[in-house]
Amino acid sequence: MPHISLLVILALAAAATAGCSKSDSPGSVPCEVGSAACACTAGGGCDAGLVCDDEDNLCVVDPGGRGCACDATDACDANCGCDINCLDAGKLCYDGSADECVGIDETWDGTTCCVTGVSMCAGGTSNECDGAYESWTGAYCCVVDAVVCVDGTPAECGSVGEHWTGTLCCVEEATVCAAGTMDECGDAGEEWTGELCCVADATTCGDVDQAACETDGHAWTGEQCCV
Repeated sequence: MPHISLLVILALAAAATAGCSKSDSPGSVPCEVGSAACACTAGGGCDAGLVCDDEDNLCVVDPGGRGCACDATDACDANCGCDINCLDAGKLCYDGSADECVGIDETWDGTTCCVTGVSMCAGGTSNECDGAYESWTGAYCCVVDAVVCVDGTPAECGSVGEHWTGTLCCVEEATVCAAGTMDECGDAGEEWTGELCCVADATTCGDVDQAACETDGHAWTGEQCCV
């Protein structure tokens, strides 16, 4: 199949899933179009607090803070990963507890736990959120250099660049995650979480025949082709 045809098929697959959540379309691309670190919509749109990076066609945190619904004040608002005030200060502030917000990179401000040097906070457990690149707030697991946090298993989410929070697998460098298989998700730039195959330097994944995916710049997850 010609290269251009594959791109057209993938573009159509992405457009078809643009308005669907994970639960709406089982087996579809888990990295929802328009969400953080995922492909922009066909019209160049992204979720609130995010803007489309035209060069990579990825939704990223809005550097100007435009449209960030949870950014309600001029301070760093709690549980607001898109708040420019938090990002400028190099910290994220999330719900937690004073007795557990005690790490060297954590500060309790009286209502939330502010963590410096992390890129993302996600659900987790205190017992599992104890890695060298993880900080437990008392309610959330905050991770250094994570780009996406998705479903996985503790047994498989353990390679370099992966961090298990207790409920999710947070992956560094990945730009999109899709359904796949452990045996096929092992090439350079791919990380298997135990549930999904996360791929670096890709913007969208779609249901394309494996033979058509064997082209430079394409990644086969075992079920889908990412490009």
